[in-house]
Amino acid sequence: MSKNKQKILRNLSFLMGLMLILLSCEVNKIPDVSNIDVDLNTIRFDKILFEMDTTDVKSSFIKIESEHKAFTDIFFQHILPLKTPSSKSEVTFEQNLSKFINDEFCQSLYDTTQIVYPDVEGIQKDVKQMLKYSKYHFPELNVNKVYTYISEFGYQTFLFSHENGDGLGIGLDLFLNDYPYENFSAGNPAFSAYITRTFNKEHIAKKAADAIIDDIREWKSRDRLLDKMIENGKKQILLKSFLPRTQDSILFEYSQEQMDWVNNNEFNIWAHLLDEELIYETNRKKIKTLLEMSPSSIGMPLEAPGRTANFIGYKILQKYLERNPEITLDSLINIQDPQFILDNSRYKPRPSN
Repeated sequence: MSKNKQKILRNLSFLMGLMLILLSCEVNKIPDVSNIDVDLNTIRFDKILFEMDTTDVKSSFIKIESEHKAFTDIFFQHILPLKTPSSKSEVTFEQNLSKFINDEFCQSLYDTTQIVYPDVEGIQKDVKQMLKYSKYHFPELNVNKVYTYISEFGYQTFLFSHENGDGLGIGLDLFLNDYPYENFSAGNPAFSAYITRTFNKEHIAKKAADAIIDDIREWKSRDRLLDKMIENGKKQILLKSFLPRTQDSILFEYSQEQMDWVNNNEFNIWAHLLDEELIYETNRKKIKTLLEMSPSSIGMPLEAPGRTANFIGYKILQKYLERNPEITLDSLINIQDPQFILDNSRYKPRPSN
């Protein structure tokens, strides 16, 4: 090969590399959302409920229900199910409600919540900023109310519809920082340390974004690991887009040490999935810890956290977007073929030095 040809090829390689870098920067650019208006009203339903007049529960509740109809309907039927088909009369519901409010443990939980959250200005600010970014990508979103509540560890966050848009419910009793959750239900896997580690203020906006993302579309996937990791990767892409200034350890719900481990071992994780022929695996037992909350990923080093396949799914989606920067998030999440995304991403991580 002539020296001129070699020089031309080197220049082409340099230009292609530069283009990929520039495309990557464009994909990762944080948009300006300062002009996006979000009118958000935050209601301390936890205070409203626990400070109601229990000497006349019926009249007190009628007033609360008239002012917060949509929220009370879903809250007392599904989140704190005191109003169930088995409640044959309003009297039964009023009795159940009175017992809940006056219960010694619930009172203690409410008091703790008020100490941790004497106000919710920080929550309001973080959620509002998250909503601005979400509206930038999905202008049709109209979340304009936030209700904070206590449900005796029922739900962290949920999305519901009301007459003028959508509302977010945030269960403050599941964001109490160093609260001893394991003492509430000994042996309950839902209160394992690797899960409750994220029950804090820093994860509220992330969990709120989760509720919105779950509602954006019907997230269906087939049984293969590839299908599930790509779907979960799409959710992580949305999370990153809705919370672009939030550290990855919060978005992935990893400790910083775990986040460092997956970043440093991306090649090894991918190699493991290929070597063990797990990409197209459908056996749930074999792939469960690679996708779901767990202290580790079975078959990998002890340092490997759970959900490592989701991390790889996210990285594949990142590469796909870098190569196709014209693709909108709405278009991306509606691509039905995970194999198409994998093939066109040309995903090939390199070993770390």
